[in-house]
Amino acid sequence: MSTEEIKLVVSHNDKLYKVNVDENNLKKNESGQFILPADTISAGFANRVWGIDWDELPFIETNKFNEILQKY
Repeated sequence: MSTEEIKLVVSHNDKLYKVNVDENNLKKNESGQFILPADTISAGFANRVWGIDWDELPFIETNKFNEILQKY
């Protein structure tokens, strides 16, 4: 079974960052849709709604994103 990485935009301390998350590390609802951690949105949604280019964002530091995941 192959897994994919999901591109997320992260809001942390009033700044936007990017992160790749293995889909196995994300929760799903009963319908199979991903439940994203707080302060994150999918890169595709961010681009369609706000014109945010994921490729232009800096990566979030691992320890900062781990803090977000601990609350997830």
